Amino acid sequence: MYTEIIFDLFHTLISPEDFWPADYSRERAVAQVLGIDDAFLAEYWNGPGRSRYLSRPVVDLFRDAAHRADVAVADESLAGALEMYGRYHDDALTAPRTDVVRGLEALREAGYRLALLSNADDREVSGWPTSPLSELIPIAGFSYRIGAAKPDPEAYRAVLDQLGNDPRSVIFVGDGGSQEFEGARRAGIERIVCVTGFGTDNGLRTHRAIERAAARADAVVSSVADLPSIIPGL
Repeated sequence: MYTEIIFDLFHTLISPEDFWPADYSRERAVAQVLGIDDAFLAEYWNGPGRSRYLSRPVVDLFRDAAHRADVAVADESLAGALEMYGRYHDDALTAPRTDVVRGLEALREAGYRLALLSNADDREVSGWPTSPLSELIPIAGFSYRIGAAKPDPEAYRAVLDQLGNDPRSVIFVGDGGSQEFEGARRAGIERIVCVTGFGTDNGLRTHRAIERAAARADAVVSSVADLPSIIPGL
C-alpha cells in the first residue's frame, strides 16, 4: 500500500517559464546586470557553476564568474543579479497552477503524506516558505541543503529518512529530468509517475523527450490533479 508521495518541483509542480517574457534568457539577463559577456557566463554556468545545486550560494558563483571574467562587480549589481535570477521562480512559487493545488489538496484529504525533492540552489527556492505549496507539502528536501542532487540515491534517502517509512510505500512523481526516475529506483522506490503537462504546454521538451521519460515510469499523467484517480491502480 502506498502511503507517501515524493514530488519533484520544477516542471512537475511549478514552472518559472510560465512567467517568462517572450525570448527571455535568464543567463543573458543576469550577465547584463553583472556586466559579463553572456556567452562567457553560459559556459561558466554549464561547467563549474553546476555546483549551485549543492551547497554553494549563488551569489558566490556570481562573484567567481565576475572574477574569472576580470570584471569588478558592485554589491548593488550582485543584488540586482540575484533578483533577476530568481524573480520568475518567486512568481511560480507564489502563484502555482490551480490544478496542481487542487491535486495536492485531494491527495492530502485522501490521507497521503507528501514530500518534495528538488535539485535547486538557494535563490531558486528562497520563496518556498511563503509558497502555498509549502502548506501542502510539509517535508521539503533541496539539494543545496542536502549536499546531494538527483539522481544520487543519497538525495532521495535524505527525504525518505524524514518520512520514516519503507521506500516501497512511496511513489515518486516527476517529469523525468536529471535521471530522477533511475535515482528513485536505486533508492528503493518501486513506483514512478511521470507528469508531462508542463513540458507539453511550454514547449520545454520535445515530444520524443517526453515519450522517453514516460517510458521509464509506471504511469503517466498530464497533471498532478490526475494522481488521485490513478494511484489505486499502481
